[in-house]
Amino acid sequence: MKKLLGFLLGISMFVPLVSMAGTNGQPACDISAVLNPTIAYPKNVTFTWSTRNGVSVSTSPDIGAVGTSGTVVYFSSSSNLYNMTVTNATGKTNSCSVRVH
Repeated sequence: MKKLLGFLLGISMFVPLVSMAGTNGQPACDISAVLNPTIAYPKNVTFTWSTRNGVSVSTSPDIGAVGTSGTVVYFSSSSNLYNMTVTNATGKTNSCSVRVH
């Protein structure tokens, strides 16, 4: 069962940050994931992200629409590649991703 929460302390495993840079009004995003090793199943993952030049942001699978920056704790029952898509005011998009093992 997957469950979305808002805050977590005691995180110790880090998944590298993936960044897609935007210039001249192009949308861009950065996303990272940190695993809490004390919870084996489902995986307890803290995602942190930021965007530039974005007006809407969505993540998949399962998390959905999020703000242009933030942190969320998520429980995942499997390893996944989480994708974030940011859209600017003119409709151009850019994506970034992070894999949770």
